[in-house]
Amino acid sequence: MLKTLLLLRHGKTHRGGYTRDWDRELKGRGVAQARHIGGYLKKTGLVPDRIITSSAVRARATAEICAQETEYPEPVDARDELYNIDDSSLIEFITGLDNSLDRVLLVGHNPAFEETASLLGGKSTPLGTGDCAVLRFALSSWEELRQRPSPESVEIIRGD
Repeated sequence: MLKTLLLLRHGKTHRGGYTRDWDRELKGRGVAQARHIGGYLKKTGLVPDRIITSSAVRARATAEICAQETEYPEPVDARDELYNIDDSSLIEFITGLDNSLDRVLLVGHNPAFEETASLLGGKSTPLGTGDCAVLRFALSSWEELRQRPSPESVEIIRGD
């Protein structure tokens, strides 16, 4: 069985003018990046079975735009624990995913997303804002990622 993990770094954001980092919103460029990624996922048959995002405003907006572009039928699942998560905790989160899900899109932040893509992909995998790592594994369960199997393929979709 093939499991596909999509790690999407949120789109480009405004930096200043916010009391909390969590509240930062997408710039127009960030909206365009999210639309581009969502359109690419739909066009290439990579529509996720589940979309899970950090609860931060910029990540939620990125996830919701991707959901619209892919015609994802459910509400996006926003999780506080994906904000400020580290790579080992993110991998732990991934290994706990429901095994009935074969294709999962996670939307969040660096450095954890870039580091996780690099660790699971077996090579340095830089993720700029709006970029998405697509990692495909021959697995029957997400828990098997604890063993760090080599991926079948690693692809980077650039946000722009």
